[in-house]
Amino acid sequence: MINPKKMSQMMKQAQQMQKKMSAVQETLEDLAVEGVAADGMVKVKMDGNQKLLDINIDPAAQHEELDLLEDLILIAVNQAVIKSQDKAQKRMNVVTGNILGNIKLPGM
Repeated sequence: MINPKKMSQMMKQAQQMQKKMSAVQETLEDLAVEGVAADGMVKVKMDGNQKLLDINIDPAAQHEELDLLEDLILIAVNQAVIKSQDKAQKRMNVVTGNILGNIKLPGM
């Protein structure tokens, strides 16, 4: 039989954790990471919600083949996405006490 007092306590803890997780998600737009390709020829900045904030392409890149430049942009963006997801997950793990282990949360 479930103890109503313990159930109430568990619900309160879950609500507190949910509030903390929401607070962390709100701070993710303040997080900035950078993805870099070809020794800085292409740089991108992204926030913790994986929103692309800035793209910087070195003027020397205009002499490169279009296919290569597109690949460099993809590399830099993908690198920034991974960094953003990792940092967001670490922030969330602080709140959850890492109770989820290595489970990746959607959008994190």
